[in-house]
Amino acid sequence: MIVEDGNPLHFVECKKKSGRDISRPLNYLKTRFPSVRATQVSLEDNIDLITREGIRICSAHLFFRSLCKDRKTISNLLRVRWSKLDVRCLFLALDG
Repeated sequence: MIVEDGNPLHFVECKKKSGRDISRPLNYLKTRFPSVRATQVSLEDNIDLITREGIRICSAHLFFRSLCKDRKTISNLLRVRWSKLDVRCLFLALDG
């Protein structure tokens, strides 16, 4: 979750494989906060779609490439506590 001044800006979930299946917790958050962006990041290649719920499902390299254009988001991400899978997604995205 990316937060600014205590308000959610972007919900992000990382999965090894997601296909088109949305994570239940991410879907719940998007339902509770419909105006907040929600993205499910996958290690699968060449996925980039938006579900009818408004959740973006995309490959890690596409997600991190889009973040590189937004310095404010990058500074917020540097404060995030990363899991091992998240870090792996980041390195794969930057390497690819």
